[in-house]
Amino acid sequence: MPYYVAKAGIIALTEALALELAPDHILVNAIAPGPILAAPGTTDDESTAVESVTPLGRWGGEMEIAKGVLALLDSDFITGETIRIDGGRHVK
Repeated sequence: MPYYVAKAGIIALTEALALELAPDHILVNAIAPGPILAAPGTTDDESTAVESVTPLGRWGGEMEIAKGVLALLDSDFITGETIRIDGGRHVK
């Protein structure tokens, strides 16, 4: 439960800061990563278990985070958003 409460807090903070800083043309966004890289020591069974509960069926890899950040950097009109880079786990 603490993880989910903290994540909700980050989303709320992102939105509040976006509103507060918008008059100064400062954009505030967040990235909410899912299964990107397996931790060192992750067994094959553990890795397979993560893949099985991820709708896209795989780990993302660090380039997926970079792509999300680049998309945000490319826009000057996105603010207050939390982009979930999680292979669809948030909709499952």
